Amino acid sequence: YLKVSIAAILAISLAGATLEWGVSQPAISAPMISQTASTRLPQQIMTYPSMHLSTKARHLLRKPKATEYRSEKQIKRDVDGRNPVGSPKNQFEALSKLTGIVADTGDIKAIKQYSPEDATTNPSLILSATKMPEYQSLLVDAVKYAMNTGMKQGMSREDIVGLAMDRLAVNFGTEISKIIPGLISTEVDARLSFDTDATVARGRRIVEMYKENGVDTSRVLIKIASTWEGIKA
Repeated sequence: YLKVSIAAILAISLAGATLEWGVSQPAISAPMISQTASTRLPQQIMTYPSMHLSTKARHLLRKPKATEYRSEKQIKRDVDGRNPVGSPKNQFEALSKLTGIVADTGDIKAIKQYSPEDATTNPSLILSATKMPEYQSLLVDAVKYAMNTGMKQGMSREDIVGLAMDRLAVNFGTEISKIIPGLISTEVDARLSFDTDATVARGRRIVEMYKENGVDTSRVLIKIASTWEGIKA
């Protein structure tokens, strides 16, 4: 009974965090980028609707060196302007040449596909990921860990749920850290946004869990609220 109730409370807590604290970032649509870019890009680039580069990226378009071998077909495409030499194939590739890519997702498969440098997660993303069958083991492990630890330490049900949420975030972060070369960010429970001491304690607990999982703590970033109490933490 307790095991089922803990899992149910965990799911409800994650869902609540999604509704109360989830903040979606405004998306930049392709038409918006296209309209902005069309005023400053060379004509040969604009022949590719899906490839919009900033002025800063023009240096990526280089001319072939004299020693490079170019087939007749490649030369013809270059002359026609349909395949600028050295230019990225899409917006993602263009962006990756100018800055570091950070994945904001809990979908480990997607991270493997795009190979970002760093990654970050939040409760709403983890909630979505736990609904996928391939990640159920991470959820089960988090519940077992919280129940065993909580019972040994005499925690309340609410504290056990909080521990399970932290463990679940760390489980996802640990798996992601095996894929990316850079930093992994994990968020402190947003309900602690106005409690400095609790924020510090929760952050330290998350770092210790990463350490238990064998993750180099120098690669771990703790995300906290930008409230006055969070800033002090």
